[in-house]
Amino acid sequence: MKFLKTIRHIVELIPLCLFFCIVPFMPRKLVLKISRCIGAFAFHACGRFKKVAMANLDLAFGGDLTQEAKTAVAVKSFQTACLMFLDIFWFSVFNSRRISAWVTMDSSCDHFFKASPGIIVSAHMGNWEIMAQAVALHGHPCLTVVAPLENPFVDKIMNRFRRMTGQQVKERQGAVRALMTCLKKGGKIALVLDQNTHPRDGGIFVPFFGVDAPVSKAAASLQIHTGADIVLTYCLAMDDGLYKICSLPPLQLNGKDPHSEKSVTCAITSLIESVIREHPDQWLWIYKRWKYIPADALPEKYPFYAKKIT
Repeated sequence: MKFLKTIRHIVELIPLCLFFCIVPFMPRKLVLKISRCIGAFAFHACGRFKKVAMANLDLAFGGDLTQEAKTAVAVKSFQTACLMFLDIFWFSVFNSRRISAWVTMDSSCDHFFKASPGIIVSAHMGNWEIMAQAVALHGHPCLTVVAPLENPFVDKIMNRFRRMTGQQVKERQGAVRALMTCLKKGGKIALVLDQNTHPRDGGIFVPFFGVDAPVSKAAASLQIHTGADIVLTYCLAMDDGLYKICSLPPLQLNGKDPHSEKSVTCAITSLIESVIREHPDQWLWIYKRWKYIPADALPEKYPFYAKKIT
């Protein structure tokens, strides 16, 4: 069984090798055109992903957007995701030169640069992978927590890609000590906080577009213990093929209990929601964000794919 799994993992490498041989040598305009064509096709052809994306958009925007507007957002989201995938290969050659030419830092990134120590939180928007490489290239590498991929060969390739400009990568398992050490030395850590984190793995349910979803409380816990600034930073894919990295001011913790994990996590999630509302076509709507239903919640508020927490 283990042998068959290894064979499958090796077979999965074949198309990746082809992409690494072809995509990096395409003109930028061709990469954009292909990503838009594949993204639009995938939206119509991949019924399962389309159904998830539209269910998520219905939950998030309800009647605030027409069905036509939601469809347009979903199609653009598919195209953005395709561009990110292709850019893993495109930026693998002439890496530093291409990042310097095609990734811009908005003036708001001063908030990011000044955070020392800094807990940089982000979301699956635009191209979060190239964002981490770009800030490292600007002399501000982050210690980034990543989940290992099922295919160990692909996982090794991805981590090598992530480290090309000096980004530090740490697997999720046992990462807390490394994160704490980095912050105590005045460094920066990066966490993507729009993922499902089961309560048994350190997740906490907080409102996200008005419906409770589980979020890792790691950022809140680290902030409470170190006093580091929490800065939301995200990367937008522009129509001309450029990427623009933006930051919000450090999170201001007010309210009844500003030093509880629940309140800090709520504040972070609220910021992420505000950015998604402003740039909805940049977020990964095919992700099953509302996968878990709290024991005391009404299932009818959740998308079709959700299930009661166990």
